[in-house]
Amino acid sequence: RAPQKIGKKADKIVDLITEGGKVGFTALHFRVENDWVEHCKKWEAIGDGRRRENCFTNSLVMDKVFTLKKVPRNRPVYVAGAYTYNFVESSEYFTDLRNMYDLKTKDSLVPDGSLITTDHNREIMGLIDFEVCSRSDLFIGNSVSTFSAMLEISRLFAGKPAWHYNGGPIPLMESLPHPLSSQKQGGSLVEMENQDQRKNKLKWVFTVAFNKNTREEYLTMAKVAVQSARNNTSLEPVCILNYREEYANVTVVKEFKSWLEAQDVVTLRHHPVWEKDIDEVFDRGLAAKNLHFSPLYASAESLLSTFMRLDIPVMGFVEDYVLYTDTDVLFLKDVTLKTFGPKPPEYILMGTEMNKDWGGNAGVMVYNMRNMRATYKDFIKATFGETNKKAGLYYKNGPGDQGAYINYYKTKQHIKIVPNAGFNWKPYWNISESEVPNVSIIHFHGPKPDDYRKYLSSGKCDNSLFEPLMKNCKNEEEYRCAKWLEKWDSIRKTVEPDQNTSKQQETTTTVIGDNRDRVNTKVSDKIRGSFEGVVMNNDTIITE
Repeated sequence: RAPQKIGKKADKIVDLITEGGKVGFTALHFRVENDWVEHCKKWEAIGDGRRRENCFTNSLVMDKVFTLKKVPRNRPVYVAGAYTYNFVESSEYFTDLRNMYDLKTKDSLVPDGSLITTDHNREIMGLIDFEVCSRSDLFIGNSVSTFSAMLEISRLFAGKPAWHYNGGPIPLMESLPHPLSSQKQGGSLVEMENQDQRKNKLKWVFTVAFNKNTREEYLTMAKVAVQSARNNTSLEPVCILNYREEYANVTVVKEFKSWLEAQDVVTLRHHPVWEKDIDEVFDRGLAAKNLHFSPLYASAESLLSTFMRLDIPVMGFVEDYVLYTDTDVLFLKDVTLKTFGPKPPEYILMGTEMNKDWGGNAGVMVYNMRNMRATYKDFIKATFGETNKKAGLYYKNGPGDQGAYINYYKTKQHIKIVPNAGFNWKPYWNISESEVPNVSIIHFHGPKPDDYRKYLSSGKCDNSLFEPLMKNCKNEEEYRCAKWLEKWDSIRKTVEPDQNTSKQQETTTTVIGDNRDRVNTKVSDKIRGSFEGVVMNNDTIITE
């Protein structure tokens, strides 16, 4: 129990935060102070071979961390530590979080100056914070901090909600015995933490970019993917959205966001810092020469939409592993980390391209977040280096972000490619009906559902490069295209019941020279109408 003097001060703070017990509260122990910077320099310099890179992980994206973890917004957040409210109001670390939550500090609650932390009373203030945080409904800390670690461990043992925002393990756990384990068993709290992590569901991330070329088919595929995940998996879907501020109130954007919210999909709006590099490539006219490889090189917006996945490791995830897929997928059964093999990837795991046995396809990937985060800066630097800019962001291992991934990670033996993968199964691959239960994710790589529908009904294919793939659909003795399309359509009817799936939408197709899954389609009247009055003029949005 806390000393009486400490307890009384904690009582007063908790009473003020909770308005006399009327509301609960979240406690955040956030470390970026000068003494923490010095501590982390020493911590990371210890040469014992352990990973020590997560002192500051996610510190600048706390708003995304809170969003991803669904921290309740109707509860105040008590910021523990030596921070004054003036610091919280002015610091870039709290800018977005401050706009989302009611942040409290000791001096904002007791403004008489008696609870301002100084060099003389910091230990007392620390004890008060510890007591306040222990009474919170949810505690969020930094795992490297002993203060945070002790609180999280004690709450973990007591079954109270607690986690750390910086990802990775809790170092202190490695040296503490499990309170319920005998010395003979040699149980460690690490085992308890690992069990708690395994209870967490795998997060599934997909990206959607809105611009004047956004296709209705694209949004429909995203909805089908989400609904199939909701119907058949325990995945926690996360959508990374990209759109200009002027598009925020466009009807199609608002409707899609509302639909995602209704499906309990977490959404993160994101603009990459390297977006300017893509703009520069197009401003210099360096991308046009790659159009014969992929239609992605037709515009900066098209290229940006697919490159967005590069930033997943720095988007605020605290999990060790995250699943990414394109939107043109269909989930058939539950997907967990075990779906991808007995051993998680060291960096990236993916399936193959058009052939079952070779190539790497980035349409479905599992990220090892700690290692991908550790290599992120170097990867981005290499991806947007001057040599690659001059090449129009075409890489020696292929175009687009898939080429960038393979170019950087495969040369370092950091990509694991799984042949014949049931988690990235293509509709045009042959499979016996007895093997169908082994397929967990169908990926409409290359031809999209409407392309299959047209080909199966008329034998015609708008894109000549799809023909070799589509010819595989003719063997209906095997479990192929038509049966997978039937499964996709059954989900589509639930998300868009008014759509007539028997009618082929009007499309214009281009090459898939990058062996990727992008097909240019004329913008539907619905989406085009949504963007009326929003006009592009020299990259400046003007609302008429």
